[in-house]
Amino acid sequence: MKMYQFDLSNIVDDVKLMTDSTINDVRKSQKTLNLRKKVLVGHRLSPEKDLKVWNMTIKGQVNNLTDSIMKCDKIIKALEDLQKNTKHAKDTLDQAIDDLRKQLEANNRSLKIKLADLEKKMKSVGCVNNGRELLRVIFTLGISCLFDSNTKREFENVKVDLKEE
Repeated sequence: MKMYQFDLSNIVDDVKLMTDSTINDVRKSQKTLNLRKKVLVGHRLSPEKDLKVWNMTIKGQVNNLTDSIMKCDKIIKALEDLQKNTKHAKDTLDQAIDDLRKQLEANNRSLKIKLADLEKKMKSVGCVNNGRELLRVIFTLGISCLFDSNTKREFENVKVDLKEE
């Protein structure tokens, strides 16, 4: 997108330069015609010279406008290309965002399934899940079953980790 922004900036600069040159060309023509008026006032301009001044001025304006039209055509083509390229870039970005959204949804579904499985395992975990907990239950006469076991804490830690993902 930075590249397209740079291209657009260059096109705007080209239009500004073209506008400036057109304004300068019009000023040159105005100067020529103003000089013509001064010469006419002094009665120093013959009809042949007057015709040459007008022909030169008109020819210069036609050439300048023709050149401006060619430049405008190039700018219009560049703008059309830029429009196509930015649309293609937008479509590509939209597709990439959709792909990422689908991946996130798939990951979310798989994490929910893992979480449900862990919750089932957690429910099936009793007071005695290994030999160490069995000895603890025997020595405490079953009172240790009222407190959290290490296995339950491990499952809860895994459950919290999965929720964070």
